[in-house]
Amino acid sequence: TISNSVLARLKNLESKYFYWKTPDNADEEEAKLPFYNTVQLGFIAQEIEKEFPEFVTEDNGYKQLNYAGLGSFIAVEASRELNEKIEQQQAEIEQLKQENQEIKTEIENLKLIINEIKNTNN
Repeated sequence: TISNSVLARLKNLESKYFYWKTPDNADEEEAKLPFYNTVQLGFIAQEIEKEFPEFVTEDNGYKQLNYAGLGSFIAVEASRELNEKIEQQQAEIEQLKQENQEIKTEIENLKLIINEIKNTNN
């Protein structure tokens, strides 16, 4: 099953270096296209399909990845998830600050009590 969390799904992806080979039936002009026979960095469509199937299509037996759609989706949704986590963590920090202040106040009160006991025993 696919997780609802974009961040969790991203953890399962791994970018790859690969070559796009010039097709055997490419004409001279097509063969000169800059992405053929050069090192590329990207993803394998079959691997993306496991996590984000909506961005993979198939044409003539070849899987194709919609990089623009995937990139936009990930940027927006991952940002939302990260923002939500930041807000949760900020709320926890504020709660811990308050608890810490309460503990400091209790310690100060205990110090006062200890000093009073010391003073009454002297």
